[in-house]
Amino acid sequence: ECYKETLRLAKDASSAATRAKTFNRIGGLMADQEDFDDAMKACDKALVLFAKVKGESVVEMGETHQIIASIHESQGDYDKSLECFEKAYQILLSRLGPTDLVVALALNNLAINHARRRDFSKAFEFCSEALKIRREKLGADHLDTCDTLYNIANIVDEWGKIDEAMAYYTEALESYRCTLGPEDLEVANCFQYIGTLHLKKEEDDQAMRAFVESLRIYQLHDEESPGMGIILLNLGKIYNRRKDYEKAIESLAHSLRIQKAERSDENEIAATCDQIGVAYAGKGLISEAKKFYQRALTICMDDGKQDTVENAGVLAHFGSVLSDDEAFDEALKFLHDALQIFNRDVGEESDEVAGILVEIGIIHNKRVDYEEALKLLTSALKIRSTLFGRDDMKVGLTLFEIGKVMEEWGDSDEALDTYAEVIRIVKIHFGQRHALVAESLKRIGSIHVEK
Repeated sequence: ECYKETLRLAKDASSAATRAKTFNRIGGLMADQEDFDDAMKACDKALVLFAKVKGESVVEMGETHQIIASIHESQGDYDKSLECFEKAYQILLSRLGPTDLVVALALNNLAINHARRRDFSKAFEFCSEALKIRREKLGADHLDTCDTLYNIANIVDEWGKIDEAMAYYTEALESYRCTLGPEDLEVANCFQYIGTLHLKKEEDDQAMRAFVESLRIYQLHDEESPGMGIILLNLGKIYNRRKDYEKAIESLAHSLRIQKAERSDENEIAATCDQIGVAYAGKGLISEAKKFYQRALTICMDDGKQDTVENAGVLAHFGSVLSDDEAFDEALKFLHDALQIFNRDVGEESDEVAGILVEIGIIHNKRVDYEEALKLLTSALKIRSTLFGRDDMKVGLTLFEIGKVMEEWGDSDEALDTYAEVIRIVKIHFGQRHALVAESLKRIGSIHVEK
């Protein structure tokens, strides 16, 4: 209302600059309120007036181009938004120089646009330049500097550079602690992302510590937000890996309640249902597991995500539990669908593909098709040995399934050698007192009795 009154008063020709700035402010306000049509009209009027009053290359005109770019970005038109961000950057750079804070903001906007287009190299370049300016002008502990570090961490994380992302998130974490205090929600967000990176690296202990600290901070703020739902989902994944299924179900059920209350992203709800299915399957409650797997699949289908890697993970889990229930034909259908997606989107030499090959190999072994089972399991072993080395636990687990095939096929000497190798690998990681060592020794004993 104040800006409208300004426009009414500034009607004479000498007030054109004031009118231009006012239209600029109105455009920004309307864009914030998602009234994009009126925001665009106000920005267009501002550009016309700026061009008449001061010529093409003025700071205010650059700022108006940034507002227009943000409107296009909000509407998902990243090509037009990039064009406007680039125009704004050139105007601001020419007038203010390469070390101005307004130029840093323009660089940050360009970085975010390129990140959304998955052009991570350019995104990193622009954001790094913005960080350099903000550090020099504002200092390491200014909130804008912290936010830029956090943005770079996000970019590198999306780029798949886990170790670099860990370093930037850790630096952002320390900066936020100094600037906002040790229990601010931005600190919690950094812990959450650090935990996620540890989870990707299967460093469950470090991931657990990061997630628990993040959860503690959220609880201090009484924040049952989507972020807290994701933390509880990730904790559930770790509990599932540890076979602590009661704690997994408790954590995942809490996550699901938050996701429903906050109307979270459907993909997150599907992932939570999938993990609840894993927990019930681990407890041997197959019918309950099936219900949650089916729910996850239905969400993916309804959301048009049936051909995605996320859905492939659900298909793989569902196939595994159907195999345990001896519904082999149905299990193979799910597993082959998952294998097709993983081959296409993750790569034929990925651990995801190896995991599916193992599951299909187990089914063929149960069906007494030993030759096909051995072929599939050997392919999985080759992939995992290449990815992780001969001493990795995933290699040991794959060898254990190969040993079972050899034993049941009647090749007892080969089975003995294979079980001995399983024991060697497990001892490296867990020592003598491990269930897989016990099971391997039991099978070795049975073979000697047979002989």
